[in-house]
Amino acid sequence: MDDKEAGAIIVVMQRLHEDDLTGYLIEKGEFDVLSLPAIAIEEQSLPTGGGRVHLRFPGDPLHPARENLATLEGIKTSVGSRVFEAQYQQSPVPAEGNLFKAGWLRRYSGEPRRESFGTVVQSWDTATKLGASNDYSVCTSWGIQKNTYYLLDVLRGRWEYPDLLRTVKGNAERHQINTVLIEDANSGAALIQSLRQESRLSIIPIKPRLDKMTRAAQQSTAIEAGRVLLPEQAPWLAELERELLGFPTARHDDQVDSMMQFLGWVAERARYEVPIVAPIIVSIPRSQHWSSCY
Repeated sequence: MDDKEAGAIIVVMQRLHEDDLTGYLIEKGEFDVLSLPAIAIEEQSLPTGGGRVHLRFPGDPLHPARENLATLEGIKTSVGSRVFEAQYQQSPVPAEGNLFKAGWLRRYSGEPRRESFGTVVQSWDTATKLGASNDYSVCTSWGIQKNTYYLLDVLRGRWEYPDLLRTVKGNAERHQINTVLIEDANSGAALIQSLRQESRLSIIPIKPRLDKMTRAAQQSTAIEAGRVLLPEQAPWLAELERELLGFPTARHDDQVDSMMQFLGWVAERARYEVPIVAPIIVSIPRSQHWSSCY
């Protein structure tokens, strides 16, 4: 810094945790940030000088000649999703989580059979606009066993309306389900109408009555109580955990919205279910039998 006006400080590092040096400098707000995840999360246009740009699209490896997707997936399996998100994706999540705590997350092993669940439900949160900076449309698929909810699959993408309609139908068929929750707002309202006309799915419109932070706080008790189970391994798991533990400050919250919509629905349904009470059998001595009974 011999020249205090024209000099610059450049920090080159991988992320380690939220409060590492980069995190501290970002919070101060005095630095420009260039983040290069090993696997592109969204579309990037990176200037390389001379008026040229390098384009990256979701799923593209940063340097395929050195680390292709297969290599990166192997690294993720080896080091774990949390370390991979920080050191390779440059997106560390809070060690303990924000609203949702890492210690609350329970796991299930293997791939549960469809027959092991009395009910399988899909919850759709649809995006209002397309674009790299907008949220995604997300479907979470849930298997229900009594008061325990297994997250079976997450489907996430950006689709134009005709493709979204086909995707909802195809995803329901793939998981052999007929109950679909859809937020009754914006693009979801049109989707509900089209599915009722063009499919035999049982469509349940969900009208959110509270803001998303309040809804998440209400449903966090189900996760804290251990009634929500995530798989030990899944290709979508790292991104889901990053968003869940980073909520409400994570870049996107569409997966959380879909989860909270499902948990809100099962909680509401439980309020109106009539408990099954076993009959009470009373033995009456023969001497006290009534002569007639109406």
